[in-house]
Order: sequence, then C-alpha cells, then structure tokens
Amino acid sequence: YLEALDLTGLDEETTHRLKAHFDFYHSRLSEIERLHAEADRYEYHSNAILDSEDKDELRAMKFDGVNSRMRAELEDRREKRLSALSLRDLKVQEEANAAELRLEIESAPSSAALDLIKIVGVNTAQEEELKHLFMIKRQLLVTEEHQNAILGCEYVLELDALLLEGTNSEQLA
Repeated sequence: YLEALDLTGLDEETTHRLKAHFDFYHSRLSEIERLHAEADRYEYHSNAILDSEDKDELRAMKFDGVNSRMRAELEDRREKRLSALSLRDLKVQEEANAAELRLEIESAPSSAALDLIKIVGVNTAQEEELKHLFMIKRQLLVTEEHQNAILGCEYVLELDALLLEGTNSEQLA
C-alpha cells in the first residue's frame, strides 16, 4: 500500500519517519494476523480432539501452527479425551459383561449351575443388580428342585429324609 504512494515531494527525514511508521504498523498487523492464525489452528485442533472417536488417531495428532502454551493445552485436552474414551470403552465392556452375566443367571438350569457363576467385570450398581437377580433365581431354582424331589418321592420315609434348605415357607405353598 505504501509503495503506491508518491513520496517524491517529501524530504528524507519525513520519508524515513513515514517508512518507520509503516514498518511498525506492518509488524503489528503481521503479529495480529499470526495470532489469528494460531487461534484458528488451536480451534481446529481442539475440535478435532473432541470429534475423534479413535484413540490411535488421537495419539497420532500433531499440533502444528500453535504456540507452546496452546500446544500444552491441546496435549492436556488430548489426554483428557483419551481418558474419556477409555472410560467409555470400560463402560461398554461393563455393559456387555452385565448383559452376558444376566443371561447366564436367567438361563441357569439348576442351583448348582447357578453357583458356578461369578459376578465380575461389572460396575458396583450392576453388581448389586446382578446379585439381586442371582438371589431371586437361586431361590426359584432351589424351590423347583425341592418340589421335584418331593413329587419324586413314593414313600413317606423318603419325604422324611429330604433336607429342604434354602426354601422359605411361602415358596413351599
């Protein structure tokens, strides 16, 4: 812009001062442009971190075009995103484990088979729910097993020899 101006009528000192002002404002504008470019790159990288669903992709990200403070913030944000994705993966795994255990408990053919099931790989709330389901299913299976044993007896002596443990009086009615 300054190059297009005709400075021939100005003395050397005025031309020098004008050139110094131009250089000063040009450097300021260049710095402002650089800061805007860094802010744009920071926003781009920040959005890329938030949008990423792949941990390997996150780890491979390079944060170019930003200053060291921004790079440190982006690296911190990446670590937090990696943690969030890991937690989500863990939650998905816990949900899958809970569903599998729920199916195993509900499908157990006998109390002995049910007793072989171990409730692991789930969170505390799921563990409590599964333990409750386990207890109910166990009571039902034990009651059914006792009813079958009673119905299978032909003599009173066989009935007297039966041990009916783990069944309450309501279940026997």
